[in-house]
Amino acid sequence: MLSVLAAVVLLTVLIAWGRVQPLIAFVVAALVAGLLLGLPLQKIPGAIEKGIGDLLGSLIVIVCLGAVFGKLIADSGAAQRIATSLIGGLGPSRMPVALTITGFVVGIPLYYN
Repeated sequence: MLSVLAAVVLLTVLIAWGRVQPLIAFVVAALVAGLLLGLPLQKIPGAIEKGIGDLLGSLIVIVCLGAVFGKLIADSGAAQRIATSLIGGLGPSRMPVALTITGFVVGIPLYYN
């Protein structure tokens, strides 16, 4: 249990304080966890691959659809049109509010997919 806790703490430290890219931090923490749990070096890459595959297997369709819809929204100019309309309606002084609403409106379809 301490090994898992140490890996979680390492992951948090790498991302929050070390500003390491999350995927790299995740792989490093998984490698350290494997070593601390006594896995043979030859089995650690396979265990990491299986863990990531099991985790992302069910999410990959959602991630891909989100990327497709995000690209369509960006290429069609819909996000720009929404942002421009909200900035025009709320005024330039409330631009952060307009962009927050734009992010929320554009993000809803991606979230539900």
